[in-house]
Amino acid sequence: MEGKQLNRKCCKVLLSVTLSSVLLIALSGCMKSKPGVLGEYIDYNYPYEPDSPAPAPHKGYFASEHGTMSFNGDGESVTIDFDKPLAAAVGLPAGEQKATYAFKSGDLPPHGKIPIRYDVAMYLSITAGSQYADIAVGIVSEDGIKSTGTNCTTEDRITFIDVELDGKAGVNFLKSTKTIKYTGQGRQKQQRGSNFDRRGCRRTG
Repeated sequence: MEGKQLNRKCCKVLLSVTLSSVLLIALSGCMKSKPGVLGEYIDYNYPYEPDSPAPAPHKGYFASEHGTMSFNGDGESVTIDFDKPLAAAVGLPAGEQKATYAFKSGDLPPHGKIPIRYDVAMYLSITAGSQYADIAVGIVSEDGIKSTGTNCTTEDRITFIDVELDGKAGVNFLKSTKTIKYTGQGRQKQQRGSNFDRRGCRRTG
């Protein structure tokens, strides 16, 4: 009698271990992995990316009513020139600054925001000197509704959606042929030939 009870207990333990192993294998198949330090593998919670080819990095001059950003096309370097109100709103220095940048996903625990292609990004991270900012990007409709994610940042438009200046929600940076200089005080000069669109962005996705 005792032998039968012992066998039943052993079978239950074995069944429990087997089910746990199957569950762990199934869960591990839902996550991607990359080699980490010293060759070990670390599981990451990855953001969505389309199957289509990634767009080329931004290149050229982008202007807004409160500053400019000039990208050289390497996907890393940018020269920013924000007036004081915009600089204070995003937490970066005012005036012309050499900086680095990366478009990133939303917060994905436990690894935080992950670098990603700009057409599905939720944040633009900029580092200028010792100052760093994660700036939410997307589009803002005429009635103030914010959207972020797929197709919200485009080849010729980058919008800071959580910044409100001059009573307007969002700051639109639009690709321009001009040159506008800021000193940290405000716009000094806008040359002719600008295609800066004062009407604001329109939703593309």
